[in-house]
Amino acid sequence: MAAEFWVDSTDGWLAVVDGNSRYAMVERFQYQELKPYPGKASVIFWTNGPHLRLSSDGVASVSDTSESASPFYMEAEINSPMCRLRPGEACQLETDWFPTRTDSKFHGVTDAGLVTKPLRAVSLENGKVRLAGSFGVFFPGRLVAHFYNEHGSSTETLPLAEVSPTDLVVLDIETAPQGKPTRISLHLEDQVGLDRGALQEVPIRTGEIR
Repeated sequence: MAAEFWVDSTDGWLAVVDGNSRYAMVERFQYQELKPYPGKASVIFWTNGPHLRLSSDGVASVSDTSESASPFYMEAEINSPMCRLRPGEACQLETDWFPTRTDSKFHGVTDAGLVTKPLRAVSLENGKVRLAGSFGVFFPGRLVAHFYNEHGSSTETLPLAEVSPTDLVVLDIETAPQGKPTRISLHLEDQVGLDRGALQEVPIRTGEIR
């Protein structure tokens, strides 16, 4: 059956993830908390299919399946806030689109990409730190690990790998940071060296990654 789903989302992003083709499309927007949204929804999903309809006599029936269900598809939409305009005024809604790679699992969106397997950081007996996780990035560039001590001070920054939105980033490496860091923040730097934000920040634990 045709269906519509309205979401009151304040996070400022919408993601459509296809686990079969392993592609994802993320649309980012600025949620405007002081403006009213139609139906109090900033995001709308809609799927086609057979639907109920009323005749001129008020009799309900289901539409012909062959007419309304070929092909099946889903719409994922950003809903703009309502604007009251006077003559000559305009209202704009700016969004950004980010195609990237994904996996069958999905754990959310950050400024720099989407998370398919959450980052884990484990301190090893040899003094190294093992990092594991997988991500779809929004920009080509490199992953950089920022290490912090127990007081929140930066101890070291280490480049990890070259990455691209065309390839799923699968991270499973050992690093050798100086000192005894207790947290790591994984950032994406684009090709001109601009920091596009963090993919994840997690504590460094002891034990084994499974």
